[in-house]
Amino acid sequence: MRREDIDISFYGTVYNSAKYIKRSLTSIAETALKLKTYGLTSEIVIVDNYSSDGTWEIMNRLKNIYVEKGVSVKLIRYKCSRGLGRDIALRFTNGKYLFYVDLDLEYDVNNLAEIIVNYMKNMKSLGEKTCLYIFLAPKSVALQAEGIHDLNRAEDIEFGARLLKHCAMLPVIDNSLRPINFDRFMKSLDIIIEPKFFIGTYTSEIRYAKGLKDYLRRELWNKINMISGMGYTWKKVFYEAIRLHKLTGFKLFIWVIYNLIFYILARLLRKKIYSHSDLINNGSLCDVAMFLNYIALIIKLLRINKIPINEAHKLINDLLQDKNKVKVYQYYLALNPKALRNALRGYYFTGE
Repeated sequence: MRREDIDISFYGTVYNSAKYIKRSLTSIAETALKLKTYGLTSEIVIVDNYSSDGTWEIMNRLKNIYVEKGVSVKLIRYKCSRGLGRDIALRFTNGKYLFYVDLDLEYDVNNLAEIIVNYMKNMKSLGEKTCLYIFLAPKSVALQAEGIHDLNRAEDIEFGARLLKHCAMLPVIDNSLRPINFDRFMKSLDIIIEPKFFIGTYTSEIRYAKGLKDYLRRELWNKINMISGMGYTWKKVFYEAIRLHKLTGFKLFIWVIYNLIFYILARLLRKKIYSHSDLINNGSLCDVAMFLNYIALIIKLLRINKIPINEAHKLINDLLQDKNKVKVYQYYLALNPKALRNALRGYYFTGE
């Protein structure tokens, strides 16, 4: 297969995931086979951070199996953070469109293939420069956004905040242009850790850490990376606590102190803060962009009589089911009402 003939490149990074990698990589490879039945060519590019638990060997065995079935699998070893590994994988891809995969997840083959096929079929309606969050995007746009930064946390969110400056970012949508939850096409393979007082990232960090001291050191660095990747400034810490989350008293004190400690450490260590909005963090910015762009898409479809008005109402209501995200929309649009007015005129939102 010639490089210029590849439609979709699945790309990602992995480290010490022997428990998960067979199910995860198999689901991606089976999706690649499914895409062939629709006439779409694809490849899989994975960077392994020198796994020591057999992950590399399992991937190579699967590679040999699927290469015989006609699936291109490219495996690279490189010592790196999550962000750098994903960026290396991205730059080794040859597809016109990229799909960002997490090798700690198992994908629903039929649903994932349907989402990709639907995206390719609807490019005229969606627009040539359109991405579905960070999952599916034209490679040209990903390169315009300068790839993924060398972060170990929130590298995906920060990448998304830059992607939306170069394309119209939409939520993941199915064949009826209906927004869907991510768990519709992927599920976590992580083991639930008990007791629950462990920090949420314990499951993924335990494979890296060499003892408790190393784990705590890595977790500290990850929190600093999170501040950097989410684009937190001291103003956002205060404003989100008070105006968005409506915190008061002791909860407000804990929220502010906790986040400010890591923000101050990031500044002292001269870690760059990737702030892509003066009003909200990068994750919330992506959520707002997907909401506004989805409204703009519905307005465009209404104008060309692709959908009736009652269906348009239903589609937008589907996007308003998540109360936490609705709070973010309301918070942002109160500060920037022009963004909603533009969406209702059918204009895509690409940052402030």
